[in-house]
Amino acid sequence: MSGKASKKRAAGSKKRRTSTSAEHSSTRAPVLSEAALAYAKKIEGNRELAIEFLKEAGIIEKPGKLARPYR
Repeated sequence: MSGKASKKRAAGSKKRRTSTSAEHSSTRAPVLSEAALAYAKKIEGNRELAIEFLKEAGIIEKPGKLARPYR
């Protein structure tokens, strides 16, 4: 162990995250295709399509219940 005392953060404080200028140059992830962005816009206002997508992706089992890996 080192001889230095460890500092504890106050209960409400959070660690700051540094960012690069590249993170702020665009409002969307550069890896998303135009088709993916169009699909996201399509399901954005349709609850049934969104639920269907989340089920197919394996994120939820049924509305309101996360799949096991995400619990």
